[in-house]
Amino acid sequence: MKIKEAIKASRLTIRPLNHIVVVVVISAVLTKKNLSRTRNK
Repeated sequence: MKIKEAIKASRLTIRPLNHIVVVVVISAVLTKKNLSRTRNK
């Protein structure tokens, strides 16, 4: 039971971290695209 509870807790803590990482990566990609667009102009 303790192992299952630990796994559930780790999943709950990992999910928000993954969400933050995804948001950061998407924002970084968007900023890179915007920079490349401005450079091309």
